[in-house]
Amino acid sequence: VYLAIDRTNWYWGKAKINVFMLSICYEGIAIPIFWRLLKKAGGTTGKEQIELLSRFINTFGKESIQGILGDREFPNKALIAWLVA
Repeated sequence: VYLAIDRTNWYWGKAKINVFMLSICYEGIAIPIFWRLLKKAGGTTGKEQIELLSRFINTFGKESIQGILGDREFPNKALIAWLVA
C-alpha cells in the first residue's frame, strides 16, 4: 500500500486542534487509519513521525508498504534513516 503522512490544524471555537495522521492511499483518496492529536502548535518531529509509522508497521508489517507520501514537513533525516534501516 501507499501511505500518506500529513498534519493539519484548525480551530474548534477557541480551541486549536493540531492533528498528525497516517492514511492509506486508495483510488485517489487518503483514508486515515492512525492519528495523533498534538498538544503543541507547529510541525512534527522525527520521533513523532517514527512513532506513528511504527503503529502501522506493528499492525500490518513493513513489507506491506510500497511507498510513503508526504509534503515539505516530512524530509526529516531521522525519519529517512529509520525507514531505510
